[in-house]
Amino acid sequence: MILINTKLETLLTRCKEAIKAHQEKQVDLVTERDDLIQKLNEKQQFIESMMKDRNSEEASATSLEVKEHFNSDITVLLHDKERLQEELESTRLCIRQLETDLELARKQQNIKTDFNDEIKHQQDEFKQKYEDLLTKFDEKTIELEKLINDKLNLETSNKEFQNLMKNYQEEILKDKQQIEQLNNEIGILKDNLSKENEQHLKSFDTLKTEYENLTNELHQTKQAKDNIQSLLDETTQERTIYKDKYQSIQQLEHTG
Repeated sequence: MILINTKLETLLTRCKEAIKAHQEKQVDLVTERDDLIQKLNEKQQFIESMMKDRNSEEASATSLEVKEHFNSDITVLLHDKERLQEELESTRLCIRQLETDLELARKQQNIKTDFNDEIKHQQDEFKQKYEDLLTKFDEKTIELEKLINDKLNLETSNKEFQNLMKNYQEEILKDKQQIEQLNNEIGILKDNLSKENEQHLKSFDTLKTEYENLTNELHQTKQAKDNIQSLLDETTQERTIYKDKYQSIQQLEHTG
């Protein structure tokens, strides 16, 4: 159990660190993408400005030169833009998967901590009961075989032998029915445990909200306590001042 909890805590820490790293990488990629878009816009504006400054004859003569001058830069920028878009999408999907794994690890940690001991106890109890019934069944079977041998050896009457056989067969049938009932109870227990697991998963968010509310109430209570203590300190100081003044007045009256 300790090993499982340690592994889950390690997984939680690794998920948090991975999510943080990918979020930082996503911010850097978005910044780089915006810079590339800005460069593309500046190149486009520069080309348009040059084309407007020349007359129509010069424009036709220099158009090819301008395009060749910037085609390579634009191609590189467009390629970088596509690459950044792909990296952004990959990073977003990775963050989503890590967040899903983190939430699943938290739920598994709580569920295993609460139910592993209970499930093991129930399994051990039913296993022992099942083994006891099997032992009893074997004992009855041995007794039945012994009765058959005794009948042959002692030449017991057919009627007495049949009555004995009937009684033991009824007991064996009852034991079989008990075993079948036990198997049904085990199946019902498994279904109930599965439903309880689902219910605890649903209650997880509610318990988390209650915990946060209690934390807020505790913080507010501490602030109120501090305020009351401050008022008490101020009251004590005022009482001391009034006491000193009163004693001074008493001394003046006695002196007068």
